Amino acid sequence: RTVDYFQLNNSFNIINKTIINMNSIPVIHDFFVLDDNVFICDSPFSFHIDNINNIRVPVKFNKKPTNIYVLNKTEDSINKFIANDSFYIFHYADIKYDDDNFDIYAPLYDDVDFSKLNIVGKYRQININRRTNEVKIIKNEILEKFNLDFPIKYNNKVILRNIHNNNINGFRS
Repeated sequence: RTVDYFQLNNSFNIINKTIINMNSIPVIHDFFVLDDNVFICDSPFSFHIDNINNIRVPVKFNKKPTNIYVLNKTEDSINKFIANDSFYIFHYADIKYDDDNFDIYAPLYDDVDFSKLNIVGKYRQININRRTNEVKIIKNEILEKFNLDFPIKYNNKVILRNIHNNNINGFRS
């Protein structure tokens, strides 16, 4: 249960390797890189086999805390922040930060079943207090009504694709 993070030079030679020990099965679809930091979400997935004769997708999403790892590339250090909520991130939109907070903007999936395609993303803010390590999920009442993902940052806005009744029916910003 580890993730290897490699820093490469222009010739694609490894100049640094960092191993991140994860709590769950590392099912990582996306990560976010800033100048000094790399953000990786460790969502609560586990192997699960109910019936050996009927294995469709042996990975199960659990209702357990989600860990967010922040790798500082300059200091070669890793900070682990624990969110009490269970969620998965397919695509990050943006991360803003100052000395006190990391604010991650992304569609969060409260439930993931890889045997079905019916998944619902809710665009939210994850606030990580860098001084207390407290993690809060901030919801917008209006955006909670939509199934949003595939964020594209354009100028100072984020454009998101919306799905309704398994059809893309528009974009939100």
